[in-house]
Amino acid sequence: MSKPTSRRVFLQTAGSTLPFVSLFLSLSGCDSYSSMEDDNDTPPPPGSGITIEGNTVFLDLTGSEARKVANPGGFLHIDAADMLVVNVEGTIRAFSSICTHQGCEISSFQNNRFVCFCHGSQFGTDGQVLQGPATRALTAYTVERDGNRVRITKS
Repeated sequence: MSKPTSRRVFLQTAGSTLPFVSLFLSLSGCDSYSSMEDDNDTPPPPGSGITIEGNTVFLDLTGSEARKVANPGGFLHIDAADMLVVNVEGTIRAFSSICTHQGCEISSFQNNRFVCFCHGSQFGTDGQVLQGPATRALTAYTVERDGNRVRITKS
């Protein structure tokens, strides 16, 4: 029969395995977070007026979601394309929804500003930084409009 382990040996052994257990739990936590993020990138529903084909987003401004930017002041966050779309005095503009500070997703538009809730950065309707900590403008995309049809190309 083996000799029982002393309390001191047990605590030393348990203490040396703790970093590995913590690492495993933190990695599995990251894994579940990643899968939750992927769930948010579902394609726009039929009838929304939003179609995504690779690096190009097509908007039919008569669709249920796309119509939000048909008129001046309208705003649309297209999660599946990581894109912000805004109508500024009849001109549609589009930007990356990824904040240039630390990569958080921007999905809010308040008082004619795109607002990042992670650290408070704010961007104007031209994508320029209005309030930090971000120091770089949002990435702007090419927008072509023909009546109620809009084509946005990520460059």
